[in-house]
Formats: sequence, C-alpha cells, structure tokens
Amino acid sequence: MKSLLRTTCLALMLALPLTACKTMQGGGTSGANKYDMTYLRTQIKPGVTTSDEILSLFGQPSYRDDGAKGPNYWAYNESDDNALFSTAMSSLGLGTAGNAMSTRRQLNIHFTNNRVHDFSVTQ
Repeated sequence: MKSLLRTTCLALMLALPLTACKTMQGGGTSGANKYDMTYLRTQIKPGVTTSDEILSLFGQPSYRDDGAKGPNYWAYNESDDNALFSTAMSSLGLGTAGNAMSTRRQLNIHFTNNRVHDFSVTQ
C-alpha cells in the first residue's frame, strides 16, 4: 500500500509539470488545441499562410517532403507531443496510462509555391 501511494505521488509530480509543457508547445498557441479544426481554420488560410508561418505555429514537422522550390507536404503527429509523458509514465511502470493520452491525430499540410494549398486532420 505504501509503495502504491509513493508511485502515485511520484506520477502526479511528473505529470503536472508536463501538462504545462503541453500547453506551451506549438509556438504561442496559448494552450489552444492545435489539432482542432476551429483553431486551424483561424490560423491557416490556403493561398495566404506561408511555410515559415506554419513553422512558427507548429515547429518542425514529424514528416516533410520538400522539393527544389520549397515544401510540398508536411505532417504533424499529435502523438509526438505526448512522447515525453508516455516515457515518464512507462518508467514508473504505468506505461498504459501514457499510451491512453495518445490520440494519434495527424495534421496534413500541402503547399504550392511556399504557401498552404490545403490542410486536413486525420485520426
């Protein structure tokens, strides 16, 4: 019982600071869910938003296909944001709790002439 209480307290001590990290990610989203379509529609305008603006909003993509004239396609995986939390929970023997936090959404962005052509979110 004492061991369970200790493990639970340790898990909470690790999890609370990580929630602050989660809200700070994404280049100034102020805690907004950067995979929410309402948020995305306000931040990404096809034909207007540049690849540099996307980098400033979301950071480096999980996957990128860049051509000689600039980016063609970038993908951002939401589950990558939760990797630190999952690792911490696994080290405490609570690996499945960390896996439950992964929703596995992906933001797909297609570019033409260094501007967003279109974007979508898949699960």
